[in-house]
Amino acid sequence: MILSTYFAAISALSYAERLPTYTSRMLVGAWPQGLQHLQQRRDGQGAADGADDEVSLFGASGDALLILEYQEEAEDAYRQALKAMRGHQRQLRLLSCRNTAWLMLSQRRLSAALNCFAQLAMDRETPPSLCGESLLGKSLIHFHLGQSTLALQT
Repeated sequence: MILSTYFAAISALSYAERLPTYTSRMLVGAWPQGLQHLQQRRDGQGAADGADDEVSLFGASGDALLILEYQEEAEDAYRQALKAMRGHQRQLRLLSCRNTAWLMLSQRRLSAALNCFAQLAMDRETPPSLCGESLLGKSLIHFHLGQSTLALQT
């Protein structure tokens, strides 16, 4: 995947409060171990770490799978995270847009990814942490396209 190191750091920091063990493993580059920890938590094995909920576990699993280039499995994990979020339409829309952006980036569909990140950045209901993540995503795409001026302006 393009820029997987950056995505690993962004994902880890996104789940830092809810999944500290995942965060620490991802930040040191132990990506398979981070995924393994999440799978153990989902299966009810291993020690609890933080306030892990289904949405966080499936969302972080999707990120880890995408980082490890298991795109189909990542899509399934993201789909399960969205199912677990039923009833929260605003959050569901934002999470769907975020996940789609990273999936599109992993498939090198840069225009689609950029549009998703831009939508998140412009949406007034986007939480500050997700807005920051979307701005980083936009910057990474611009840098990848060689548009350093646009990346720095983001």
